[in-house]
Amino acid sequence: MKELKVRETVNRQAVYEPTSYCEEWSPWSDDAVSDELVQKLMPIATLRSYGKGALIPLERVNDNLYLLLAGTVEVSLMSEAGRKRILALHEERTFIDDALLSEGSSVVMVTCLTKAEFAILDRAKLTRLAYQDPTIFDCILKSVLYKLQGLTQHLVDQTFNEVEDRIINLLSSFAKSHGRSVDNGIRIEKPLTHEFIAEMVGSTRVRVTQSIKSLQTKGRLTKAGKYYTLC
Repeated sequence: MKELKVRETVNRQAVYEPTSYCEEWSPWSDDAVSDELVQKLMPIATLRSYGKGALIPLERVNDNLYLLLAGTVEVSLMSEAGRKRILALHEERTFIDDALLSEGSSVVMVTCLTKAEFAILDRAKLTRLAYQDPTIFDCILKSVLYKLQGLTQHLVDQTFNEVEDRIINLLSSFAKSHGRSVDNGIRIEKPLTHEFIAEMVGSTRVRVTQSIKSLQTKGRLTKAGKYYTLC
């Protein structure tokens, strides 16, 4: 596990200071867009709500950009053979531009993990507005670069790291924004199942279960229910 620096805030929440650009990325992103920018986009937006468990029909050819206003969604790839790979988890004020990755034999799926509300932005209207206010272009560009950074981390993990290292890297990324200091390490304040971790790191549930047991034996990880602590 790469050494991570941790500093304590007043409310005892652990803040991770990344040691490389790849560690800046977390598969669980939130608050990527400011309230001010959201207000700028509202006049050209079509609002749409979806219930928990709904699948969002994002199509690459529809020329729309989706901005998540409320809720949490999972973005995943599904192969023709039915194999699933989670790309990201997004919370409110995040652009769902992952749909631009959908090509070939895989399909991008967006699943609502909670009730969710979207602002749907027509590309032509968005382009005209962005020419009037370049900060909109700047925000969209940063969002795209953020996604590319995440894909780079996935590629690094898949190419060079074994499953145990992928799991530790994944949990470390979650700990940056959802970690809390406890007596024996950093507790991740999100419930994580073996199946979910397998879909994130590109492995099988059985292999992930074996790897987690190994990490616990080595003293690198503890678990209470669905909550993990990095030791």
